[in-house]
Amino acid sequence: TRDEVLATVDGVEDVLGRFDDLARVVGEIDDSVAEVSTATDEQARVAEELSTHVSEVASLADETATETVTVLEPAVFAVTITSVPGEVVGGESLTVGYEVANTGEATDTQNITFAVNGTTEDTRADLTLAGGETATGAFSYDTTTGDAPGIAVAVASETDSATRNVTVLEPAVFDVTITDANSTVTEGETVAVEYAVENTGDVTATQNITFGVNGTTEETRAGLTLAGGETATGTFSYDTATGDAPGIAVAVASDTNTATRNVTVLEPAVFAVSITDANNTVTEGETITVDYEVANTGEATDTQNITFTVDGTTEEMRAGLTLAGGETATGTFTYTTENGSAPNELTIEVASADDAATRMVTVEVDVFDLSASLSNETGTVGGTVGVDLNVTSIKNQNDELGSYVLTISYDSSVLD
Repeated sequence: TRDEVLATVDGVEDVLGRFDDLARVVGEIDDSVAEVSTATDEQARVAEELSTHVSEVASLADETATETVTVLEPAVFAVTITSVPGEVVGGESLTVGYEVANTGEATDTQNITFAVNGTTEDTRADLTLAGGETATGAFSYDTTTGDAPGIAVAVASETDSATRNVTVLEPAVFDVTITDANSTVTEGETVAVEYAVENTGDVTATQNITFGVNGTTEETRAGLTLAGGETATGTFSYDTATGDAPGIAVAVASDTNTATRNVTVLEPAVFAVSITDANNTVTEGETITVDYEVANTGEATDTQNITFTVDGTTEEMRAGLTLAGGETATGTFTYTTENGSAPNELTIEVASADDAATRMVTVEVDVFDLSASLSNETGTVGGTVGVDLNVTSIKNQNDELGSYVLTISYDSSVLD
């Protein structure tokens, strides 16, 4: 390995350094021998032995040590990204193919890392390659919508790296808006819901648009296709019915978004009619007076005509009575009976478009209070006597009198 080569070189340099040290020592010893040449015999003997050893060391220093050392090119793990998509939609997975080639001569072991925007996402640990050897592989990454508009992917060894930019598109999002809808309707009326759908993503997609009322799908616009940034509009409608009061929740939804709106539904107006007072009995020629009340028992405001009939014939009308929900109105109708219509029972009725109230009224014969006197006459039995009748007062003298039948009695016997 590279470390072994460096250690070998260091060892050779150390040996050579030691020989340099020996040469220096030998020179110093030679100087010492010259100084002790004039010493005593014992000193001369020691000096002679020392000189012998120095000669041996010098002889050893003259010898040349040689060794052949092979120095290898260090390992370099060169990285190449071999495949990667140019663009993906956020939420999709991408695969990055790579190749690692040891362009050096020494065998080495390194970790191969995969990073996205500088953050390590995966590692291939302990890849060992001899000089000139190559390895391939692939890393994968699950994108998110937050990765838009793009990411940088990188594959790296300890000695090299490769990067590539990938465009990340915003996925299709069909954003729904209710642009207009009735705020209040009355049961039986139609709710119209106008809407807009915008694809706020980057890619073209096709989705169904559904219309629901209180959680139940009422209508569907199938297969709406929109390119990124494109908008479509439309209208849904719903016919309210009895039971929808006090309100409904309408919703327009795509596969990715929903818009809702609450609509108030009023109970329809009901003009309930009651006769609060009326004559039970009148004498022919008198006037019947009928007091009535009309109450709107519903929630919606309405306008209706109030009619007054006698025996099925309309005698009078209160036109265009408008009442808000819970509001009440009162009034009076009259009807004058005719002379000669008695005895009779009349059916009177006060009616709205929703309700009617009736009452029976008895019409009685008019009894005249006459004050009369007869003249005094005499006659014979079996004969005829003429008597004058004088009427002195008549009740209801302002009315037309007409013709009446009178009888005269004597001693409880009716006279001719």
